[in-house]
Amino acid sequence: MKKIQKIKQALVGFRGSVLRFYNDGVHKPVQFWVACGSPSSCVPRLPWWQPWVWAFISIMGWNKYFPRRKMTEQEWLVERAARYEARASRVRLH
Repeated sequence: MKKIQKIKQALVGFRGSVLRFYNDGVHKPVQFWVACGSPSSCVPRLPWWQPWVWAFISIMGWNKYFPRRKMTEQEWLVERAARYEARASRVRLH
C-alpha cells in the first residue's frame, strides 16, 4: 500500500512539473501578449517543444488546467472569414 502511495505522489509531482514547465514557457507569455492588446510588432515565439508538450498534456487529460479564452462573436466571424479565404485560395476553378 505504501508503494502505491509513493507512485501516486511521484505522478502528482511529475504532473505539476510538466504543467509548470508549460505554463512558464508558453502560457504566461501568450497571456501577457494578449493582455497587452496582441500587438503584431511583438508576437511571442513559441518554443520548439510546445507542440509535443501540448500533445502530451492533452493525451494525459491535463489540458483542463489551461482553459481556452472565450471568443467574442466578432473574433469568431473574423476567424471564420480567414478560414474561408484560405480554403478558397487553395481551390482552383478552371
